[in-house]
Amino acid sequence: MRARLLAPVLLAAAGCAADPGPATAPDPADRVADFTPLRLGQPFLGGALEVTRLRQDRASGSLRLAATVANRSGSALRLRWRFRYVDAEGWERRSRDSAAWREAEIPAGGEWAWEGEAEVNDAAVVGMDWRLDR
Repeated sequence: MRARLLAPVLLAAAGCAADPGPATAPDPADRVADFTPLRLGQPFLGGALEVTRLRQDRASGSLRLAATVANRSGSALRLRWRFRYVDAEGWERRSRDSAAWREAEIPAGGEWAWEGEAEVNDAAVVGMDWRLDR
């Protein structure tokens, strides 16, 4: 008798667990809330690196970038860098190329410069990520 009463309850519970429910929208927490042009992987880089130029413009539909970063520390820095792209709606955009970290070495008191075409064309804002190469 108990088995007969328990069977419908177990079937109902199993059915509820299998139901995926309605699709949900992306979490708003994934949006870039506080965009900064320079994001550093280690806090001590804050006093060492300074973006002295970060320009973007569109020519023939392509997003062109120019960036200059100065090393304000007293020693040479071996670093990794990449651009960060955010679209007009505030979502971070990446491509396979833009997700890859690249290497740079900046001498003490020196500058690093880069100019070229962006990997993500529908970006509204461009920033840079930097971290110490270990």
